[in-house]
Amino acid sequence: MGIELRTSGGVAEVVIEFPPVNALPVRGWFDLADAVTAAGEDAAVRAVVIAAEGRGFCAGVDIKQMQGAPATRR
Repeated sequence: MGIELRTSGGVAEVVIEFPPVNALPVRGWFDLADAVTAAGEDAAVRAVVIAAEGRGFCAGVDIKQMQGAPATRR
């Protein structure tokens, strides 16, 4: 579960897997950025595909994690 980088034949596939709907927690956004950066730095990679396991591509942020964060004033 999480973010996985798979590379084969010049194609990097960044796979998101945060069941049930692939809502990314804060750490997931950093891991996604790291995986895309790593794919871009690989001279053998000619294409990057972002995919997801499960029933949805990416539901956005993990609202449950946001609800547990302390409130900030603006």
